[in-house]
Amino acid sequence: MSRTEYWYQCGLPGAGDRALAYCEEDAIKFGIPYVKFEEICWGLEDSERRGEFKYTTIYPALFTETPFPQQSNPVLEDMGLR
Repeated sequence: MSRTEYWYQCGLPGAGDRALAYCEEDAIKFGIPYVKFEEICWGLEDSERRGEFKYTTIYPALFTETPFPQQSNPVLEDMGLR
């Protein structure tokens, strides 16, 4: 296992992120290594339990179906999404 699998990564959203993932202009993307995911989730839940902060932002747009261009239909069908 290489060291890069344990790195956290941050990034700025691009046009696709804003159009398809409903990212705001002031948002930032944060990547968590898979092996650390449960630990991060536990820490967030514990902080909320102690009243330090509450991380429960829900965007209603995430529950809508994103319109993809017709050219993507073969790929979506291969993935079992259509």
